[in-house]
Amino acid sequence: MRLFKNKEAKLIVITSFITFLVFLVVFIFVTYSWFNDINKKYINQNIALVAAIIENNPELEEEIVPIITKGNINKYYSSENNILDKYYYNENLNSIKNPILKDSYSNFKLTIILLWGVFFLVVIVLIFKIISPIFNNIKKLGERADEMVEGNFNSNEIKFEEGDFYVFYNKFTHMGERLESALKDLQDEKINLKDIINDISHQLKTPLSALIAYNDILKNHENMDVETKSKFIEMTSEQLDRMDWLITTLLKYARIESNAVSYNKEMIPLSESIRYAIAPLKLSADNKNQNIELDINSEGYYFHDKKWIAESLSNIIKNAIEHTDINGKIKITLEETPMSISITISDNGEGIEKTELKNIFKRFYKGKNSINPKSIGIGLSLSKKIIEAHGGSITAESDLGKGTSFNIIFLKVII
Repeated sequence: MRLFKNKEAKLIVITSFITFLVFLVVFIFVTYSWFNDINKKYINQNIALVAAIIENNPELEEEIVPIITKGNINKYYSSENNILDKYYYNENLNSIKNPILKDSYSNFKLTIILLWGVFFLVVIVLIFKIISPIFNNIKKLGERADEMVEGNFNSNEIKFEEGDFYVFYNKFTHMGERLESALKDLQDEKINLKDIINDISHQLKTPLSALIAYNDILKNHENMDVETKSKFIEMTSEQLDRMDWLITTLLKYARIESNAVSYNKEMIPLSESIRYAIAPLKLSADNKNQNIELDINSEGYYFHDKKWIAESLSNIIKNAIEHTDINGKIKITLEETPMSISITISDNGEGIEKTELKNIFKRFYKGKNSINPKSIGIGLSLSKKIIEAHGGSITAESDLGKGTSFNIIFLKVII
């Protein structure tokens, strides 16, 4: 039973049982002693009665003795012919008024009352002695809960002996650790959200300032020639396009960062997602006469969202196209093992300095060699978030002047 696995409950039950057993033995002993005392008094009374009768009537000995020693009372006993009735000594005599029982009964009653009084007193003392530590433990847990409410999760450890309180305290502590972790995550998310808002504001400030400036020029120079006006309108259009692209990209990142994206995952080949990612980038590669080589050794079936994985791969490939010279080469390899599927995107471009390599996946980080005016340093960070959301990991290796290689690994066991 669960009760007997509880140390405190077991102690109460065992202590109460032992106490009750001890007092039961004492009660039986007192009752037995009382009956022995009455027995002695009745024997003494009968001896005195027989002696008095036989002293004056010796011939009655054989008739009287069997009445006393063998209980042969039927011959002489009759409630209707009771000689002692006139002395009020009959079956209706109250036991308290019986001369033999009177003193013994009073003593017995007083002893029993005292005995049970002591019993209940001892039981109450023992119960409070046992329950007091339980309430102290509950008080400690209550104080610990108050500390957690106040945000103090690192107070001194409470010592409990093995038992349900020990188990409960461990679970309580584990709950506190999870609450602390959850609060920390919320705080980190709050800080992260603040940083994202600041970064978004900063990124939008440049094109917005340009738009305001262009608009003021157009508004204050009504007599501007058509060619110049067309030039400013074109620059305004470029800034509006940039803001549109910027807002779309930043909102996409914010959705992923806050886990607000619902991925439509299917068991489809990663090779299909790679080709889907490359299709819109071929024109950019052709403009620089770059060769995108595919080395696909397996279809690589994996549970993923085709569009989002293509998005992550597209950002990496665009980065490779941007940082690879004309006539350069970009190679995409897909390999599969019993445990994993790996995608490698490598180029023979300008490469990345070792000091910058550790920062390339950070949000809004732009390398020294970035030449794309639209770049805000979010593409690789976005790719990393998408890949990790699909149970994958991404790393980068680079030699300055020789090229860069991005390695993506999806573990099948994580599916």
